[in-house]
Amino acid sequence: MNKLKFTVAILSSGLILSLNGCASAIPELTTDEQDMVTQYMADLLLQYDANYQDSLLEEEELTIALEEQREKEEAARLEAEEQERLEQEKIEESKPDEIETDITPSYADIGSMADASNLAGVEFDYLGYDIVSQYPDHSEGELVFAMTPTEGNELLIIKFQLSNVSGTDCAVDMIQTGTSYAIKINDGSYAPALTTLIENDLSTIGTVLPVESGKEVVLISEVPAGTQIDSMILYVRAQDGNLEIQLQ
Repeated sequence: MNKLKFTVAILSSGLILSLNGCASAIPELTTDEQDMVTQYMADLLLQYDANYQDSLLEEEELTIALEEQREKEEAARLEAEEQERLEQEKIEESKPDEIETDITPSYADIGSMADASNLAGVEFDYLGYDIVSQYPDHSEGELVFAMTPTEGNELLIIKFQLSNVSGTDCAVDMIQTGTSYAIKINDGSYAPALTTLIENDLSTIGTVLPVESGKEVVLISEVPAGTQIDSMILYVRAQDGNLEIQLQ
């Protein structure tokens, strides 16, 4: 403010001297008139100073906003990378390893899967299998989560139709049943089905099937790239007993 007063005083003095130098054209100002000119010039300087400060504030706010946006984008990127790392760890932990089947299973057909898991009002039908490099495929629409196999392997997708055969809506919660699955390909050893976040993974699915409806569900495992499947046996480990089902 002192600087402003000093500037106003200088400008006022200059104006007064200029006016005095042109006395023939402009009459000499009275003291009141000089005060009015000084006040007018002070108002102009204050207005200019306010506009300048507003400009500085706008620039500062923009810089802060851009920095906050960059920080949010970086946090989102780090969170996505951490989520991807955790999912990969889950896949690595659930990759096929030999499991013990020391309890002799009872041999059964596909129709016994629901009973073994203590699921009432539903039934399973085997639909076949696919060997792929990614599941779900991009052609199926926008991916929320997709799996890829570990190096040198491919994904084995075993498909079932889960149908509601009751007269009411039927709730299915596979995690609550405690059922787990393993697959034996050709003359190999049993390997556990992978546990995934895919919404139609039979190992973890939780859903409600409306009356007379069905849903395709899958079990997922890994096989060496180029595997030819001659036989495939599904091992069902459930609370009400273990089943061995010949699928192929």
